[in-house]
Amino acid sequence: MKARGYNQSDALADGIAKVLSVDVDKLLLERVRNSPSQTKMKRIDRDENVEGAFICRSTNKLTGKHILLVDDVVTTGATIAAAAQAIQDVADCKLSVAVLAQA
Repeated sequence: MKARGYNQSDALADGIAKVLSVDVDKLLLERVRNSPSQTKMKRIDRDENVEGAFICRSTNKLTGKHILLVDDVVTTGATIAAAAQAIQDVADCKLSVAVLAQA
């Protein structure tokens, strides 16, 4: 968002939510640690790079819910796995992932 002025994953989530008639909560998951670009990293380095980078802000909203994490591109899955882990560590909910493309 900061670099491009828009967030393509947000746009994807908005489109999916509209079709499914559900809400999007863009504040529920927060990135608490910036990490360097992963484009030239090996898989193990990517996992370590994003470990602990996310927290779940409103866990009480998730109990008993089915959450869909949305990302634009998945390469190794390190970022989406770190985001999912933040949710699963604190909430009793079902978690699914949707991505537009795989690199």
